[in-house]
Amino acid sequence: MTTRSGHDVDLYVYENDNHIALKNLPLIGNIQLPLSDKELYWLRHPEEWE
Repeated sequence: MTTRSGHDVDLYVYENDNHIALKNLPLIGNIQLPLSDKELYWLRHPEEWE
């Protein structure tokens, strides 16, 4: 992903974990965020995005 300010941020969705990892966030660094099953399903199935 690229932020509005032009920084590249890496987003990782793992198959066996209910978290996403965001890496290279400006001023923050790396973080992990918990997601609901619905959010994880949506991220893991981009072919269904409209």
